[in-house]
Amino acid sequence: MNENIVFVLDNKLQVAYVEQLSANLSINEVNFTNALDSNFIGFYDWLRVANNEINGVRLNPFDFAEEMIQRLPNRSYIRKLSDSAVEIYLTDNFSFIEQNSSDQDFGSCKIYKSETLGYAIGFNIDTLSLTEKQHLDTLIKETQDR
Repeated sequence: MNENIVFVLDNKLQVAYVEQLSANLSINEVNFTNALDSNFIGFYDWLRVANNEINGVRLNPFDFAEEMIQRLPNRSYIRKLSDSAVEIYLTDNFSFIEQNSSDQDFGSCKIYKSETLGYAIGFNIDTLSLTEKQHLDTLIKETQDR
């Protein structure tokens, strides 16, 4: 099973699973390169609603990545926070339960850039449970159908 997920921040959110977050990725025939020379640009929290179902992800970037995060496009599914964090939502519901959403995952996390689609952010998901991964699969399919 692929243990990494990539959010392509296009007009419509695109999501793909990849085996590894390498320096270069190809998603739907679009090439992305690692925008920062780092495998780890910050820690992240999986945002959960009732029943611990994942609704999105919050990236808390390290200082060296903050400027790049601020360059992310304004999209309906992205919420930029005043502390340089960014939240990406898989649903139209921008709420979550904070006490269920404090993973502070330190897995691989990279930001990518492409010439045609702009930015993508990849996250390692190997710490998620099988149930959480299955729920993510369902949300992703719903997101792609919208």
